[in-house]
Amino acid sequence: EEFKADPGFKDAYEAFDGDHENRAFLRWQKRVWSKLTRTPVEEINWDGQPVPMYSGLPYTWKAWHDSEDLRLVKERIRVGCSRFTNYLERSARNNQYLIFLWAEVFKHGQYQHSHWHTGASVTGFLPSCSSM
Repeated sequence: EEFKADPGFKDAYEAFDGDHENRAFLRWQKRVWSKLTRTPVEEINWDGQPVPMYSGLPYTWKAWHDSEDLRLVKERIRVGCSRFTNYLERSARNNQYLIFLWAEVFKHGQYQHSHWHTGASVTGFLPSCSSM
């Protein structure tokens, strides 16, 4: 549906190499998260690419965002980041973080390209393997 609404993105998607599905999936997840948290999508739009919202497309993912596992991971990240920044700043304040977690799916033989997250104090990934 998004390709119909945005032919330019369809052309770019088809020109992407190995991880084009994840780039499209990430674009959608940014919109979902932005809508859910009422945070401007520009806060997490580190690549500068447009992240439009099209009418008629669903921008919810309850199974992911309501997951107890996701809540626990976010809390562990928040605590770890707070400990790290408090150590660096030699303080004991309760830091507030904008934590955006997203999923990526790779098929056998695919990989994640080198990339960066401009403006992010902390980035990382949590790999998970499945033999589906």
